[in-house]
Amino acid sequence: MAMSLGKILSDMCQDGMPVYVAQPFGGDTNVYKVARRIMRDLIKNYPRVVFISPILQYGYMYEDVEYIEGLEICINLLRRCDRLLLLPGWKESR
Repeated sequence: MAMSLGKILSDMCQDGMPVYVAQPFGGDTNVYKVARRIMRDLIKNYPRVVFISPILQYGYMYEDVEYIEGLEICINLLRRCDRLLLLPGWKESR
């Protein structure tokens, strides 16, 4: 039985809980628009949850750091979050 995203988020997230929102990026600047829309919708619908987008937080550094260093930065951010929300396409992300 499939559950809606709303039900999943309601069940897994408590007030003030940081949630890392993972989605493919690959340096594609068009993804910023998608990330902003997704984050805006999540925050609007779940205002008591702290959603964190590594794309919006660190995406501007994509061309400035080596790939592994960028991953380390994102993993460090992920370690500080209580939950992980994987958006479509995460399996294909490189």
